[in-house]
Amino acid sequence: MSKLNIKSKSKGFTIVELLVVIVVIGILAAITIVSYTGITARANTSSAKANAGTVLERLNIYLTEKSTTVYPNFATLKTTWTTSEGTASSIGALTDITAKATDLASSDKPSVIQYKTCATIADPTVITGVQIIYFDYSASPAAAATPLTHGVTTGNCTANANS
Repeated sequence: MSKLNIKSKSKGFTIVELLVVIVVIGILAAITIVSYTGITARANTSSAKANAGTVLERLNIYLTEKSTTVYPNFATLKTTWTTSEGTASSIGALTDITAKATDLASSDKPSVIQYKTCATIADPTVITGVQIIYFDYSASPAAAATPLTHGVTTGNCTANANS
């Protein structure tokens, strides 16, 4: 009898092939996570900047409707006010944006701003302007952005909280 030359073929993948696939998947996952973090940071910054812009627009409406140059604190700006003609303001209360008196941090939501009223050094009771600061989540390192301003913002600026 002749010997049969039977070659047995094993089925499956080698350990090297499996390791290559795992490494490729790991690299793709790392790229995705880094990209997602950057996109989220930019979206949060855009949202925070839009919220600060909303407060600035509301400030302009307040000053126009009240026919005044007296800057309000944030608690006044959040509520509905009476115009200089004695009628109710055309815009409702501001409920989705909050202000804090302390410095902003990356843990703050984009709906949190810092609202600072600025006064002259000679007379701290005379409010000359307002700074509206939002957090820039996409900056490196993340930090408070350049504030949006209205009026004269040199001198002594003090943060206002919600109340």
